[in-house]
Amino acid sequence: VGNIMNTLLLCGAFLPEIENIVRTLSKKEAANQIFWEGKIGKWNVLATTTGVGLITTAQQLARFLQEHRVGQILFTGTAGTTDINHFPIGTIIRGKNVILGDLSALQNNSYFPSIMLQKIGLKHFLNINQSNAVDVFSPLAITKTSDGVLLLQKNYGVVAENLETFSVA
Repeated sequence: VGNIMNTLLLCGAFLPEIENIVRTLSKKEAANQIFWEGKIGKWNVLATTTGVGLITTAQQLARFLQEHRVGQILFTGTAGTTDINHFPIGTIIRGKNVILGDLSALQNNSYFPSIMLQKIGLKHFLNINQSNAVDVFSPLAITKTSDGVLLLQKNYGVVAENLETFSVA
């Protein structure tokens, strides 16, 4: 695939998150991984799925990048929101920072070692609308209670949650 800086990896946890793009690309298989390849505008594009969750995404993305050199990565996916009034279903957001966290740590049932990286500022190479730029919480498990949502809002100020983002950042 041509110039590495013009090579974009588009990834999502599972196929529905990238299927509209991969329809325009050629399906391939190498090293027991299915991916898609093609050109969109000035970009040489590779696309793949990473699987669901922090651990699976990190492992699958590392495997993929061992075989393919890319200059940029664009992760696309679904996210939950703690503010449905401001971000109704279907709203497109752009991550500003991604925060690794865990509700049990917020409840003082566990902790993160002080030397552990917990926040990553995201760099953007595409001119994307910044009006919906938000911090994204990236946990091991989906928050399912209103008490959990309140803890996230109070401690992190986040309005979006995605299981994979920290692994890709």
